[in-house]
Amino acid sequence: MYHYEPVAALESPIASLAGSLASIEVGSPNMESSARNTSTARKVMYLPVEVMHRAFDSRLLLACHAAARGYAAVLGAKSKIAKLAANAPPGIVIEKSIVPEQTKTLEYLRGRGHQIVCLDEEGDGCRRRSLYQGRRLSRETTAATDTFAALGELHREVVLEAHPDLEPRTLVTGNPRIDLWSRPFREIYRDQADAIRARHGDYILLPSNFKGTRSHIRGLDFLMALGVANDPENTRRNQEYLAQHIERLDVMFDEFTALIPVLAASFPDHTILIRPHPTERAGPWREASGGLPNVVVEYDGVVTPYIMGADCLLHHGCTTGMESYFLGTPAVAYLPRFDPTFDDHPSVDLSQRAHSVEETLEKIRIALDGRHSPPESARAVLDREIAVHEDRTACTAIIDAVEMLHPAPVEFDPATFAAGHGQERGVENNRTPGLFGRLRRALGQRIGAPHADDEISELYRQRKWPGTSLEEVRRKIDGYAAVDPRFRHLESASLGEKLFCVWR
Repeated sequence: MYHYEPVAALESPIASLAGSLASIEVGSPNMESSARNTSTARKVMYLPVEVMHRAFDSRLLLACHAAARGYAAVLGAKSKIAKLAANAPPGIVIEKSIVPEQTKTLEYLRGRGHQIVCLDEEGDGCRRRSLYQGRRLSRETTAATDTFAALGELHREVVLEAHPDLEPRTLVTGNPRIDLWSRPFREIYRDQADAIRARHGDYILLPSNFKGTRSHIRGLDFLMALGVANDPENTRRNQEYLAQHIERLDVMFDEFTALIPVLAASFPDHTILIRPHPTERAGPWREASGGLPNVVVEYDGVVTPYIMGADCLLHHGCTTGMESYFLGTPAVAYLPRFDPTFDDHPSVDLSQRAHSVEETLEKIRIALDGRHSPPESARAVLDREIAVHEDRTACTAIIDAVEMLHPAPVEFDPATFAAGHGQERGVENNRTPGLFGRLRRALGQRIGAPHADDEISELYRQRKWPGTSLEEVRRKIDGYAAVDPRFRHLESASLGEKLFCVWR
């Protein structure tokens, strides 16, 4: 299995601590501590997670950094955090986005004394400036944001072009997910990667990100309404763009499904491993595979070990193409019917491009032969769009930015908080209006009717948050502590369904 090392900067600054671990016995950092903080006055941080397999691990790493610096870090499903924060002590809320649809939620949280930090991990799509500015930002949401954490210089530039008043509150921090993709943290996933290879043998990974009408769990009406809700002032523009975008997703889905039997026949000694997007149904992919013996459709856990174990990754402008670059896995971007309006994603510039079936097969063969190298465009992407600090991790940069807000300690005892402020005791009555509720009120039954079946709604929720246990959370923290000894004596607890707290 051929992998390459893309840039020296991908060795995390924390790697210098690894040598000291030989003299340190790393036990269970969550169960015991020789220097336990018995005070109940702590700064508090809330970290909502929308898609568990995409963001939970990096948010947990960020929570560990926060806990090591004196915070009680509460993380969990986005809907649960929103309910909890309604009655919880004021703290820092790390929001995934500040889309226009979030206006009332952000204003409500600010009214409850919380400070808002935006860490928009979809900022890697900011090359489409006007679209990003219209759909991901608004005058109201930026006014409610205390700090905006940009992923890179281009992201910062695009944000400030539309909202120059954010300039003193915008910092380039980078993305915590990149911390996990860098050495030595990525080795946490090594056993999982080995297990995937043991299960499937040598494989070529196809991570899907199409989410069009062919495969999206909730269908066209949901996708259209979601786009309108995120940019109500430009409804017509959004409808036109979304209609074109969804149509193109369906066309690209057809192109990729047509490629599957060709890949299976061209690389008979490899498994063609298809991983659907969290919001996609697996059925259409299984139908497309047609029972081919070396094609497998599988969605299980985070994607990182799947990429680490792959001999080659084939994508279509997907963030996994970016991740494969950092992990050193050869990646090919299959771009039939190339259109810069839709195919302009940083992952394309970090991968070898192929515009035809023949070119795709040749690029894959090159990767399997160990002759793959990243394109020359990769360096420019790193310099301009993806912040990789030489002296600190993205998590450290984010906590540094949070500290500049001077959050005040509050009375917060994680060990007793669940009993006194659990979700069953009034939080439900203070929930902020959710996206689906507002859309249904605004659009009547247009969204609900085609997807009223409870099984569809439950499948959608389960794919976005399949759930995890406190035992698994503690196992992950132990893995982080094996890399960074500052996490050795962190404690963790469950605060209720889909909610966890990490503190020192």
